[in-house]
Amino acid sequence: TYTTFGPDHQLVVASVGDNPVTMPMSPFGVQPDVVLIGELRDRSEAEAEATALSASENLPAGTEIDATVGSPGPALVPMAESDSIDLIVIGSHERGFWDRLFHPSVGRYLVDHAPCPVLVVRGDQRAS
Repeated sequence: TYTTFGPDHQLVVASVGDNPVTMPMSPFGVQPDVVLIGELRDRSEAEAEATALSASENLPAGTEIDATVGSPGPALVPMAESDSIDLIVIGSHERGFWDRLFHPSVGRYLVDHAPCPVLVVRGDQRAS
């Protein structure tokens, strides 16, 4: 049972798919295919929803699924604001110097910008 948050809690599983990477104009003067960009965005959103559904399989009935496309931190903050979320729980994992340099921490972004407390759960680093 999930009594940590009280008997009337509502769980929301949120998943953010990658935004399709596009260039406004290639060096060769070719415009990006708008239809293709839309299809890539739709596919990314479908994958995000499938991930959220998979993650919620072991949660109670009525768990809400929220999927979107974009950069995870900036996408999750408005979700938390609009749904009046009381607590965000996010997983963390070990990353090397270069990975941290080119991929900023979503957890750090949420700690700095979320409208509610953020619980960052770190996995066991000893298990390999």
